[in-house]
Formats: sequence, structure tokens, C-alpha cells
Amino acid sequence: AEDYYGAGNYRAEQDTFDTWFSSSQWPYATLMSTGDFDTFYPTTLMATARDILHKWVTRMIMFGLYKTGDVPFENVYLWGMVTDERGQKLSKSKGNYDDPMKITAEYGTDALRLALSIGITPGNDGKISDDKIKGYRNFCNKLWNVSRYTLSKIDADHSPTTPLLQTSADHWLAGKLNEAIKSVSVDLEKYRYSEAGQRIYSLLWDEIADQYIEYSKEYLNTDMLVFALETVLRLLHPFAPFVTEAIWQELPWTKSNLITEQWPNANLKPTQTQADEFALQIIDIVSSKQQDAAATKA
Repeated sequence: AEDYYGAGNYRAEQDTFDTWFSSSQWPYATLMSTGDFDTFYPTTLMATARDILHKWVTRMIMFGLYKTGDVPFENVYLWGMVTDERGQKLSKSKGNYDDPMKITAEYGTDALRLALSIGITPGNDGKISDDKIKGYRNFCNKLWNVSRYTLSKIDADHSPTTPLLQTSADHWLAGKLNEAIKSVSVDLEKYRYSEAGQRIYSLLWDEIADQYIEYSKEYLNTDMLVFALETVLRLLHPFAPFVTEAIWQELPWTKSNLITEQWPNANLKPTQTQADEFALQIIDIVSSKQQDAAATKA
């Protein structure tokens, strides 16, 4: 300004608003300009970082009430900052993070999505590290392995159906699937994304892969295997859309995109006594292995 006008020949503009003045009108101004206001205002959820709660969220509410007489959204979901494994803010000057595109090229986009979704409490900072991302890369690999095992046990013309529960293991897994569907559905409705993701993780790794599939190598129920795989793919799709869609397209009976499929229903009817019988078998096996390990160590 001095170079152009000369010293003393200009003054700073005083009649200005801060950047949040226009941003605060975003919920209704954008919809009014497109004719969508009556359909989409107010919306259900506003998600944003916690550090702009006052700067943006409160002002959107204030402007919305002033201009429309109604709040712009019913719920606010706040997330914290992503930090390194020591809890320090990610910073270029510190060099404590990699380019996300480099991370996804090495571990896959779904692994990064899962690492940023699970183990993160709303409103609080969440740690990210190579080890955590690698862990969810391994989880995606486990899903591939479960899928390959399942496909190896069925005919090319297999048509999935609601499974008949034949063994105590079938009844046990049916109960676990029902529980997972119910709890994940509630968690997502309540915006408890970490809890939902952790429940799916445990369902696939601990209950299906480590326990039911091992049992199925002696007592095979292909309809139950297929049902379990389809259920996991549907539940996991919001968290890991790429790997689940890729596997879905490999299933010989699917003719649609997974993203357009229905959410699973908890409609299996296990018998609790039979489910408990298999649970006791698991406890006995684990106890026996622990005793063998202790004896070997001694």
C-alpha cells in the first residue's frame, strides 16, 4: 500500500467482518440458492473439529435462528486433533507424519480409515502411528483370507440362503451375529463410531476367524459361513468401503454394488443352551492350551 499510495495516503478498511461471518450463513444460504431449503433444512448432523465450536458452530446456530427461526442441525459431532503416538500435534516442522497418499499407497486407504475411526473418542485427540495402521492393514488381510476360505468351500452356482443351525457352533455364531448387528446399528445411530468398528473387528477376527472357522474345518455348514461373511461385509462397508466392495464383487451370486445393499437384520434364531455348549467347549480348549503351555514352561 505504501508503494502504491505513498506513506500517509491510505488507511485500513474498518467496515469488515471476520471470515466466520459468511461461513456462519452456510447451512441456509447454500440451500436457499439451490432451492433445496425446504427439503434439507434443518439437517440432522453437523460434524466438525472441536476447536471451532465457538467460531463456527455457535454462530451457525445464531444466524440460523435469526434468519429462519430454526436451528440448522439437530446434533453436533465434534472430533479432536489427530496426533502422533506421543500425543504431539502433527506438524510439518516436526516431521512427525507422512503424506496420507503415501500411507494409503503402502497400507491401503481402508487401513488408514479404520485407524482414524477406531480407538478415537469423540471430542478428544486421537493418536495415529504406523503400527496402528499396519494393524488394520492386517485386519483387511484377515478379511480377504476369511473370504477366500469361504469361497473355497462353495460351488460356483451357490445361492445364499438363511442358514439352518445344525451344530452348537452354528447356534453360538448366530447369537454373536445377532448381537453384533444390534450393537453396531445402535452405536452408529448414536454416533459411537469407535465402538461400532471395534465390535465388527472382534466379530471377524476373534469369533469368526479364530473360533468358528477352526471348528468348521471339521463340521462344515457352508450356508452359515456365507451368511457370516455377508453380514461382516455389510457391517464393515461404512468403515472400509474399498476392500468390502472388492470382495463383494468376487462373490458369484452378487449382481449389485454393496453400497446399495440392505443393512443386515438380526433374524437368526439360535438356541441359547446350544450356544452355551459351544462357549464351554471354547473355554475348555483355551484352558487346556494354557495348562499345556504352563507344563511345557515348567
